[in-house]
Amino acid sequence: VNLSISVDDRQGMLAEITSRISDIKINIKNIEAQTFEDQHGLIYITIEIRNLKHLEKTINSIKQIKGVDEINWRWLPWLPLGL
Repeated sequence: VNLSISVDDRQGMLAEITSRISDIKINIKNIEAQTFEDQHGLIYITIEIRNLKHLEKTINSIKQIKGVDEINWRWLPWLPLGL
């Protein structure tokens, strides 16, 4: 699953997000981040999930982080759901 996360650009944001993902026992396959002059950023993360409940738990956990504005996701058909 590909996550696109719109965030406030602040120190430690990427670390907080990856920590939440790790706490839920999710494997991160790829991560990219970019920042903009208006103090906002976008973080793109590809993760392996077991099922949609697992994805929902992940998104809800990330949404609780101060400065996370929006999360969009897209299933990548070539990445199978984990077991």
